Amino acid sequence: MLTRTGVDKYIALAEVESAAGDMAAALDAVSKGLELSSRDAQKVPAALTYIAAGEPDSAREIAAALGSQLQPTSRAYGMMIEGLVLLEEGEQVLAIDKLTAALNLADLWLVRYYRGRAYLDAGFAAEAMDEFTACTDRKGEATAVFLDDLPTYRYMADLPEWLGRARDGLGL
Repeated sequence: MLTRTGVDKYIALAEVESAAGDMAAALDAVSKGLELSSRDAQKVPAALTYIAAGEPDSAREIAAALGSQLQPTSRAYGMMIEGLVLLEEGEQVLAIDKLTAALNLADLWLVRYYRGRAYLDAGFAAEAMDEFTACTDRKGEATAVFLDDLPTYRYMADLPEWLGRARDGLGL
């Protein structure tokens, strides 16, 4: 049996393969990771990988599993995933509504980040700027978004780009 760190390596590998464009390898790694553990820290990145790979039904399954849990943070992550699936389907306003509901349930850094991206995708640069500024101000939270002592600072990597896009949208 793999240790917790070993499971996280599968999820990290899935994210790397997805970023490299090898979706088959990403899906294989995420599948192996989810077989070994079902914590939020694995489910959320797995769902993000499924969305990137064009597998919204698999992401929705994870969202439903998270949504059925008692903890508000788990339910908020479930709503976030649902919102991101809606965003991929071109439903920007519904996605923003879902992400806002998630944020109202639990004020999570990752939800703010993706709500900013959704705002920008929908053409609301000022609102996106607010979210990205909040993410920048709360960048310490990005170091362990799942509150499990495993580093997640990788989510900060794209923030300057998205902040720049929001500034461009505002003509700054």
